Amino acid sequence: MQKINTVAKILEHHYRKDIFPWYNKRKVAHFWRLWLNETDGGVITQNGEKIHLQAGHIYIMPGYLPFSTDTEKPFSQFYIHFVPGDLFPQQKKISHFPADEFLLHLLGQYRAVLEDSQESSRLCLIAHCILNFALLQLPPDVLKPSTISDSRIKAAVDKIIAHPELNFSNEELAAEMHLSINGFLRLFRENTGESPQRFSHRKKFEYAAELLITTALTIEEIAEKTGFANRYHFSRQFAKQFGRPPAFFRNCFHDQKI
Repeated sequence: MQKINTVAKILEHHYRKDIFPWYNKRKVAHFWRLWLNETDGGVITQNGEKIHLQAGHIYIMPGYLPFSTDTEKPFSQFYIHFVPGDLFPQQKKISHFPADEFLLHLLGQYRAVLEDSQESSRLCLIAHCILNFALLQLPPDVLKPSTISDSRIKAAVDKIIAHPELNFSNEELAAEMHLSINGFLRLFRENTGESPQRFSHRKKFEYAAELLITTALTIEEIAEKTGFANRYHFSRQFAKQFGRPPAFFRNCFHDQKI
């Protein structure tokens, strides 16, 4: 039986008061977002639909959904940016529901620690509690384990993910999995929904985005770690994937603009 990783990896969490403005024309990233606003005022537009973020409601947005933000008045927000392990969205839309008393209690604890000691380990524990409890409230068709039925394709996927600095050819992967090239390509697409090249390309840039967010590595170092000869080629390809070059992506993330 395939082992499923259901542990969400939190990239960032924080509580911000009196946000104004909150205007961005277009946001897109690989990670998911959770928002819990304490006051009204935030507005997002996704796929032409304008959504007014209600106080006391949880909003969960899957990765890769482009959206824009705006404000009607200053508002306060708790947020988490995360990667959901082997869980993936079956619906390409935002989920939202009222936060129950337990979630609001956890938010109160988070704010108390933030205002008192700012103890990072405790804040992280509370953030994980909020995230996991909120994810459990989602209907089954939103989060579903991503399973790969063929062990050979699972081995190829693991190899690609483990070595983002390498560029494997179809011939190399097919030979290692003891498959013909056509058979390998067919099985890979049946199990992942993508070609090996597209899958590898996406995983490289997801890894690069996490390095930009969580480390102080230079663009040159990240380009090297993801198999690019120089930062210029890497930057052009990164911008095609996420709509903005890596340096701007990093700055926007740390300024809470993505």
